[in-house]
This record gives sequence, C-alpha cells and structure tokens, in this order.
Amino acid sequence: TTFARRYGSLALVRAKAPTYRSQPGVARGEENLRYWSLCGNEFATQRYTDCAADYQTPLDNEGYFTVVLSDPADRPANATAENGFLWLPWGPYPDQVLIYRHMLENPAFAQAIQRVNKQSPLVNQMGPFTPVGTYCNPAVFTQANQAKAVFEQCLADQQANPPVQVAKR
Repeated sequence: TTFARRYGSLALVRAKAPTYRSQPGVARGEENLRYWSLCGNEFATQRYTDCAADYQTPLDNEGYFTVVLSDPADRPANATAENGFLWLPWGPYPDQVLIYRHMLENPAFAQAIQRVNKQSPLVNQMGPFTPVGTYCNPAVFTQANQAKAVFEQCLADQQANPPVQVAKR
C-alpha cells in the first residue's frame, strides 16, 4: 500500500491478522504463517523507515491489527498499543510504502498473500485478511480511542470527504 503526503499526513491500514508460529494459544503446525510483518519504506528507493514483526503488533479482541503512519509530531495521543494501534513513523520521504509480508504459509491458509491471483479482486481472495488503507483527519482520529472505532470513523470520513492533493509551495 502506498501513501503520499500530498493527500494527508496521517494514514491507517487495518486487516485481520494471520496467526503465526509461537503466537500464544496457537498450536504448532496450526498457525496460518510462520511469520508476518509490516514495514514502512520510502517509495522511490525502498529505503527502510521502520518495521514491526507479528509479535510486536497489537491485535484487537477480534484479531485485527491497525497500523498508523505519521510523523512523530503528528502522532495522535490515542495512537497507542493500549488502544490497539501499531504506530510507525512516516520518515522524511514524501511517499511511503507499507509492505505487508507473509512468510512460509501453512498450505491450509488459502488467504496467504502468496496465493493472490492478480487477475481477481484482492478482497475476494483474502477476505477479512485483506489490508484496507485510508487517510485520516487528525480531528476525526481523536474522536474515539479503540482502533476499530477510529478506523471506521476515518474510513467513513474519507469516503464522504475524499482527500485532495495539497499544493506544494
């Protein structure tokens, strides 16, 4: 998923998290993936900004993760692990790529990224594991605390008020 500052300085991605090896409560051999991670990189050069592994990513009570990308100065006060958010810094670059990696999938996990057919809509293949991204107005972000409610409010706001390109000076 790519994001550009010209459309906003606060971006979110949400999806159901696959289970992973060594996840508490998941039996060995029953995990969806051996490992998954989320990494922010600069778009043009793929220069690394920051990453979080599966075990470092907070999940809500429904098993979803919500990632927030922003500059440290723009990080909403409620974008915390306690509220179900993984926060990653945007970095100094104008465009950001959020890379979502699935490693060594269980053959029974049909929703693995490795199985995606580029000719078919992603949501038809990955279901709730499909990452959904949106920009968010900081004033909307702070209207709730829990990740699911914040994401839903941000998504609804962006659908009602699509981001416009901010002119550069």
